[in-house]
Amino acid sequence: MPVDMTAHAHGGDILSQPVQLPYSGKTAKNRFWKCAMTERLCTFSEMDEVDRGRPTKQYEHLYEVFGNGGAGVIVTGNIMVQRRFIEAKGNAIIALDLQSNDAASFGVVAEAAKRTGSLILGQLCHPGYQASPPGLSERICVSRLPASGKDGDSADPPPTPLTIQQIEELRDAFVYAARILYDAGFDGVQLHAAYGHLFTQFLSAATNSRQDLYGGSFENRCRFLLQVLQGIREAIPDPTFVLSVKLNSSDFIQPESGFSAVEARYIGQQLEVFRVDVLELSGGAYEFPSALKPTEINRQRHSYYERFAEDITASLTRTLVTVNGALRSAARMRQIVESGKGSFVGLARVLCAEPDLPNRIMSGKAEDAKDNKIPSAGYQFLGAIYQLCAIGEDTEASDYSDERTVDSFMATAKWI
Repeated sequence: MPVDMTAHAHGGDILSQPVQLPYSGKTAKNRFWKCAMTERLCTFSEMDEVDRGRPTKQYEHLYEVFGNGGAGVIVTGNIMVQRRFIEAKGNAIIALDLQSNDAASFGVVAEAAKRTGSLILGQLCHPGYQASPPGLSERICVSRLPASGKDGDSADPPPTPLTIQQIEELRDAFVYAARILYDAGFDGVQLHAAYGHLFTQFLSAATNSRQDLYGGSFENRCRFLLQVLQGIREAIPDPTFVLSVKLNSSDFIQPESGFSAVEARYIGQQLEVFRVDVLELSGGAYEFPSALKPTEINRQRHSYYERFAEDITASLTRTLVTVNGALRSAARMRQIVESGKGSFVGLARVLCAEPDLPNRIMSGKAEDAKDNKIPSAGYQFLGAIYQLCAIGEDTEASDYSDERTVDSFMATAKWI
């Protein structure tokens, strides 16, 4: 487990302490880590594929607000690396065949986010067979999916397994996007290997039945992720460029997914080979808003998350860990750091309601995030999208701790 030398090096609130990243040498001004959330604020044209994924003024303003809110590290929402395969309309896109997405258009975003001293990482993503919107003429997957997989959707063609050439092109796409962000002034990138997206589809035995260098053994299933890390290091020799990887324990909770303690340690060791500064671990459930009561499934997932995190961090000697598990109270955040489970505390939807929550906690003005009384996780996701759009538009985000606001939101949302 990595030793966080900053945990006891400064006085005051442990969450306010700066953290030096082990490989890049860059310093995060505090332990708050703004996690990636899909913003859907970039350009999107149904008719013109070239006019997609460009940062807008709303996108830029959103990251200025997050920067002003005080988080030490800001991770953008998922930036797509191929223009035809996206998570949702309005995603940011950096693709080899989209020359309009040059470094300058993302440079203004980096400048806005970094103005008050935060580090900014661009999260790079490919959804694989989860690509949206529906109606794609082509869909791809790591290997042919079982009959119960997403290819059961009759509206779309079944996904086609990737060829070796396509895998190499995907590797080049991730490397190209990382280079653009480097030229734009981003401090680093995070590879999105969570929530069932493409990297996860390679890692999981449930979605990877390939019989070549990218399938079979766990070492082979890791190959694509590690090749992308290697490619980025070779394309950007600057040692101060930050690399991060995000994993989600829930992607591997089923026995058929295959992620043993030995395999967890292996991937941890490989991350250090490629000088990954921070591993973000999600999938836990430390706390819940009042409207969402923990279920037995939640408890089982959190128990698995604890074992998963313990197994993977046991192999780390330098790479730091961000714990992302529905954290809402400063007391629990401090406990995470003081126990050695994480050097950073990851915050996501709570920042949609209160983007300045890190500053409020560090100044003593808040000890808990605002409650969220929306009565289902799915609607809370939609509510967060609305809040991000409001922030981008420089209007006040809805307060879902207010029951009247929730009633108004639900009256509209149930028709969507």
